[in-house]
Amino acid sequence: MDLSSQGRAGALSWMLKMFADKPDVLKDIQVALIKGLGTLLQGSEQNQKQVQYCIVLSRGDEDVLLQTLEHAVQLKVISAISNLKLFSDRLVDWLLSDVRSPLISDGKWPIDHVLLICEKTAAALAMDESFDTKASKLATLLLGRVHSSNFEISEHEALIQALTKLVDALVTCRGCDLDRALHTLVQTGEVDQRIRVLRVLDKVKIPFELESFDNIGLEQRNEPMLLEIMAELNMVSDSLVDWFLSKPLLVTEGEWPMRAVVCICRILRESGSHQRATQLAENVLIRLHSTSFPEKERANTIEALVVLQAFLTHLPVVQFLENGDAGQRMRVLTAAAEAGLVFGTL
Repeated sequence: MDLSSQGRAGALSWMLKMFADKPDVLKDIQVALIKGLGTLLQGSEQNQKQVQYCIVLSRGDEDVLLQTLEHAVQLKVISAISNLKLFSDRLVDWLLSDVRSPLISDGKWPIDHVLLICEKTAAALAMDESFDTKASKLATLLLGRVHSSNFEISEHEALIQALTKLVDALVTCRGCDLDRALHTLVQTGEVDQRIRVLRVLDKVKIPFELESFDNIGLEQRNEPMLLEIMAELNMVSDSLVDWFLSKPLLVTEGEWPMRAVVCICRILRESGSHQRATQLAENVLIRLHSTSFPEKERANTIEALVVLQAFLTHLPVVQFLENGDAGQRMRVLTAAAEAGLVFGTL
């Protein structure tokens, strides 16, 4: 192909189109093609002025690259962009558009290049507050990437670095408010996806408080349980306990696994709320006394009673020994004895 009449733009366009060649051809020339592309782009006046850790595209090179990407988003071209650390504001804008942003959130755009974009955006935000919208969009997309079913654990450290850069810059600028996006993420997907998001929030120190505890999977019998992770990360509050106690059927009818109830008992123990603990103790005993009580929950039920007994002194056991059939009474009596309960009345 004669490129002499087409100049730099023609040469760059031709090299980018080569990445769309047949795989058996590309595999033999890809390394050389990327090296040649890097040499061409580094030769621009903009990149000759100073040594940089990335290649900042000139306006003309930017035009050619974006035209190529608009025509067809080739994975090999994306890989070359990442390997060469290409950067420009318009490339970032293109990537953050509603049409292209899933490339980040779905994990298709290389995390190393996303990290570069986040570092440059955070640095720009430190100098100009108008970059806050772009930084917030990037942070939201990264959290979406954490939540994605395609998430690669090998990306975890780079992703934490990228989010930390953005969040630190946002906090310094105006505060980090990602609540709208976060509420969507913790209410959708599998429980392990939600847990992954919560762990990242804790690691990066992104402030977040749930507005509603419905439909977030607290009742699911998964391993580990979402509520246990929230407690581990200190993401529980009085509002969660109040919500839980306002729904006694969660305990009495067995809608929640007893392991989750044990977690609530521990939270109550920390708060020292005698009245709320008494209410929960009665609900646990109602469940234990029920004819439909599953024996597999016995150990966790006893654990819940032990935790509650530790700061209530007396649990309302006697009334459950006076009602029901012999099997119900015996179940309560043996559990109470095993838990070392001191019998008391309401």
